[in-house]
Amino acid sequence: MAAMAVISLWTPLIIDRIAERWFSVPNILLLWPIPLSAALLSYGVWRWIERGHNVLPFAGTIGLFLLGYAGLVISTMPYLVPPHLTFWDTAAAPASQIFFLVGTVFLLPLVLGYTAFVYWIFRGKIAPRGRVSLTRCARLYPHRQGEALTMARFAELVGDINHINSGS
Repeated sequence: MAAMAVISLWTPLIIDRIAERWFSVPNILLLWPIPLSAALLSYGVWRWIERGHNVLPFAGTIGLFLLGYAGLVISTMPYLVPPHLTFWDTAAAPASQIFFLVGTVFLLPLVLGYTAFVYWIFRGKIAPRGRVSLTRCARLYPHRQGEALTMARFAELVGDINHINSGS
């Protein structure tokens, strides 16, 4: 958060074009909610971490990340490589963009489906407090194909799981 604040304050001091974009009279009236939101969200994340929350600091950090990118886009638009090349100058050929679009249309659902499937398969395998659940893991722990889960192998698994739970 401190690095984000330093960069956000230092950049307009160094680059006049960015200072003009943020601090000129019509723009400052429209853009002031972004740094204010970032400051309030930073304070909120700090307080949520102190209070021991888990989800709120994570969501707040995502919000800070998005606000940081919004500030970057506002500062550099329409330049991709400031101050020389615009987005349109650096765009790939239309044939390349169509190729990537077709690939994305087919592969993205596969990746998301596989990720959802893996999360569904492994749901409930971790006990509360981050300890490995012996009963669930022992049933599904991978062993050699065709090998039955013998008592000796089960004892080996118990040793592995106890080693994981002890943190050593």
